[in-house]
Amino acid sequence: MNDLTHPMKLFPFCIIIYAVLIRPTFTKCRFFWMDDLARTKNITVVEMLVKWFYSECSNNDITRVQLIFPVVSRFFIPPDRVFGRIEKIFKKRETIISPQEYHTILEEYGTVKTVDEEVPVCDWKSAVGGVIKPPSQLHFKFASAKMITLTKSETGNNILVKEEVNYMVDTGVYKTILKHGRNIQSILPYVLPIGVPIKPSKCTDVDKLLTKHFGADWGSMENLEFYQNVIDTRQGSFDEGAEEMPSVIDDLECSSV
Repeated sequence: MNDLTHPMKLFPFCIIIYAVLIRPTFTKCRFFWMDDLARTKNITVVEMLVKWFYSECSNNDITRVQLIFPVVSRFFIPPDRVFGRIEKIFKKRETIISPQEYHTILEEYGTVKTVDEEVPVCDWKSAVGGVIKPPSQLHFKFASAKMITLTKSETGNNILVKEEVNYMVDTGVYKTILKHGRNIQSILPYVLPIGVPIKPSKCTDVDKLLTKHFGADWGSMENLEFYQNVIDTRQGSFDEGAEEMPSVIDDLECSSV
């Protein structure tokens, strides 16, 4: 996902996590929010998990979901080693010209999924805005939480949430985070169309930069085809109206990673 396909303000972590978790086959679910994610602790991720827990885990053995926010730079998990290896490869390369070069490197260490083709991009922030309370209205202080736990209500019609300010205690109180009169079924994020309008001036700047480095005929070079396609298809599209967004997440079928 990049700023050419969809606005980065849509918080891509929600999009990626939902696509991976859909149709769960596991019985325990814990998330460890590391580094920058632990600093931000975006409430939209919690709201997305409320929808996922309610919709996708109704007929399996998952009874609770935990989000743990470790102390930054004090924890180490196995994926960190993989990320370190990938970072070394990137640093050794003087230039990376096309997105496919990133894909080739990443495919050596894991499964690469393509945005829109395999990972639908949904506007979670807009979908939950009118249903779930903002952080300032929650029954706990979101910013100071070290651990957040989600569980199902006795009737199964709601998801209850509590927080802990320490890792080894159990003093929080489960309560709903829904606004009065709202229900989880009304959280229906729209699948957004691909494409973000690019200002003509930005296309001009890219053309000048590539001309400086590769010459005036850079558009005929196979390894620069990505940039030529972007300029050809996006020039003149700035300020065009957005299309209607007809489909919702409930109509999707995504395979688990």
